[in-house]
Amino acid sequence: IDHGRWRINPEVGLGYGYYLLNRDREKTKTDNGVENSAYYKQRGHSLFMSFGVSANYFISKRCFFVLHANFQQPLQKSGADFIRLKDKVEVENISYKTTNIGKSINLSLGFGFTFGKKRL
Repeated sequence: IDHGRWRINPEVGLGYGYYLLNRDREKTKTDNGVENSAYYKQRGHSLFMSFGVSANYFISKRCFFVLHANFQQPLQKSGADFIRLKDKVEVENISYKTTNIGKSINLSLGFGFTFGKKRL
């Protein structure tokens, strides 16, 4: 969208992001003849949608100020599982799922200049 000195560019995107490392951990320990085991599995990746806008205000033919705003929302849940066993019998199972991991709002201010074709 061009209007006078303003150039406004909307954006919409779909992507796949890694917000946390994938982790698989296992630990086993024997105390007084009792075997204690713990398993941890973390998945921090998701399909996400992004949308935003860039607004450029040209102060000359080649120089402009930039305001960029962007929002990202995961479309799938990321999460982690923790399982604790005592003598191979499950005594605790905790599962956590969320779409908040990776959700973000980004605002940027800046100054730019063009190469090549003159604006305005």
